[in-house]
Amino acid sequence: MRGVQGDAIRAQACNSETSRPCRAMVGYQASANFDLFQVASRFSLNDNTSVLGPNDIDPSLWAISDLVLPPQAKPYLIPTTCGCIDGTRVVTWVNYTVVEGDTLSAIAAAYLNLVTYTEIAQASGILNPDLIQVGQEISIPIPCACFNQTSSNSALISLSYQVQRGDSLSYIAQLYNTSALQLQELNTLANASDELEAQKVLFVPLPVCKANFSSGAMDGNLTVVEGAYELTANACVQCNCNNGLLHCIPTPSTFGRTCSNLTCASSMLYLGASNASQGSQECLVESCVYKGYTTQSNIVAVLEVKEDLTCPGAPPPETFYKPPTGLVASPLDSPLASSSTLSPPPSPSTSIAIPPSTNTNPSIASPLLGGISFFAWGCLFSFWLSLSVQA
Repeated sequence: MRGVQGDAIRAQACNSETSRPCRAMVGYQASANFDLFQVASRFSLNDNTSVLGPNDIDPSLWAISDLVLPPQAKPYLIPTTCGCIDGTRVVTWVNYTVVEGDTLSAIAAAYLNLVTYTEIAQASGILNPDLIQVGQEISIPIPCACFNQTSSNSALISLSYQVQRGDSLSYIAQLYNTSALQLQELNTLANASDELEAQKVLFVPLPVCKANFSSGAMDGNLTVVEGAYELTANACVQCNCNNGLLHCIPTPSTFGRTCSNLTCASSMLYLGASNASQGSQECLVESCVYKGYTTQSNIVAVLEVKEDLTCPGAPPPETFYKPPTGLVASPLDSPLASSSTLSPPPSPSTSIAIPPSTNTNPSIASPLLGGISFFAWGCLFSFWLSLSVQA
């Protein structure tokens, strides 16, 4: 996977009057199985699809009420906006409403202590940390960073990575294909070999693909993490980032959207598709390229024609997410069904539990989790139903 090597990366200075917000990620390093959508709600994300894309999980799982995931070597990515408040870069728009029995310490723990209770009190204007009211809305000022954009490292966003016990800069650098020296300089650390303080938040550069869409496109600022995807155009288009190249295609039918304008005018090519024909001397390659959307129903698609010395073969069907590593549709703590028993598809209230990866080498990042489409569940259900009728 594309990494971050070479020139030093600099974080932007924070000026509350002139600094602009930027897209960033917060790492959620769970120590036990957890509900991804519940965590997304805790980070003030109201759309389940917004947290599936950065983690490369099947988008058709957005309608599941509970998506239970296991711990993994890399933290899960939570998309956020990094703003500038009182001269400090912090995550904005993450607010928490106090409920009965809450304390600031317990609230900080709910966010894995990415921020301390004293920082929460200060950001929320709470003079007495021991005195909070039910229904009170408080701010969660998780530290974040925005990078200076240069020609050599413009396609980067920051990950707020929480140091785990035993972590080293070299280990974190290996997880994200960067260098310990870059992490040291970016986080202004005295020595790359020094032991890191557990729960300290470090900034890690993540390579992304940036959109180059038509002028006036509503998604002109789209950024996609390397090896993942984002949905856009009212969830009708899925843009994938691989090796620094952004490739946009129609959202898979399993997502359940009804979309139009997904082909290029004067051709039968769908978004992301291409067609090659041999000319007199060179091969002409036609590609239907997504260029953004101006309204929810107006998708801009442009037919691009390029010359190639040889006619490329038809590309294999593009996968939208990693293949499933063992998806189980059952309540988290219930006995698992036998592999020889077919079960009907999950209802919207069913919990989905994904077992942890079998990777036992802690120095290598566990693969990002994939999903399973509702189309596959439908096939299994139909087969199960036919067996029941025959019986």
